[in-house]
Amino acid sequence: MRKKKGSKTSVHFGVKLAVALALMAFLSFAIIERQASHLQRVSIKIKTRDDNKYLITKKEVRQLLADQLGFDLSIAKVKQIDLYSLEKRLESDDRVNRAEIFIDKRNRMTIGIIQNLPIVRVHVNGGDDYYLDADGSKVSKTEELRVPVVTGAVDKYRPDFKDRKESNLNYVLTLSKMLYEDDFLNGLVGQVEIDENDEIVLVPIMGRKKINLGPQEGLDEKIYKLKKYYEKGIKNIGIDRFDLLDLQYDGQIVGSRTES
Repeated sequence: MRKKKGSKTSVHFGVKLAVALALMAFLSFAIIERQASHLQRVSIKIKTRDDNKYLITKKEVRQLLADQLGFDLSIAKVKQIDLYSLEKRLESDDRVNRAEIFIDKRNRMTIGIIQNLPIVRVHVNGGDDYYLDADGSKVSKTEELRVPVVTGAVDKYRPDFKDRKESNLNYVLTLSKMLYEDDFLNGLVGQVEIDENDEIVLVPIMGRKKINLGPQEGLDEKIYKLKKYYEKGIKNIGIDRFDLLDLQYDGQIVGSRTES
């Protein structure tokens, strides 16, 4: 007696359905089991500056994440971790430029952090010093970094200072970027002094005591004259001949000495 074709098809379908359901059940169980399991390892990698200075330490990273979770990562279960919220928590710290976190199939967490890149330190009279990065963002001062320090009548930091033309922080930021991006200038200037008239004097790390830039107008030309002077004029005049080098005047550099 011949079996009906429809019966055979139904059997095959039933077998496939049973296998699919079993596979789904297995995967669901595996997912549930993994979600309930603990992290096996936490690895924190922080990209430092060229001078290998850390703005934020691994210990501080763990503490920030513990504050967000309410407990330490060492006792965290996979299901308790929202990677996106943890990344945003780290990036909310002004020392962190970008954070990426992932968990591999063996429950090993890797935290990658790129620090912000301060280019100048602002000294605040009677307050806490801070750094500025190349975008003009404020970075909390922790480590002592080898960057120029700005002293004197520096306007108070405001997040929108770049939209305020009257803020002399704009002058500070423009000049600091020029110093940072030029290897020669970066090795020359140790301090930037700004007075009540928003005029700036540079203090070299070595040699001449003062370099007067004056107001921001014509800054590019002044910096050009300064570099040319060091490249050519200093060979004939010497690094310590003048106590003050004044770049305010069009087309010329004026040197003066303080009588002892």
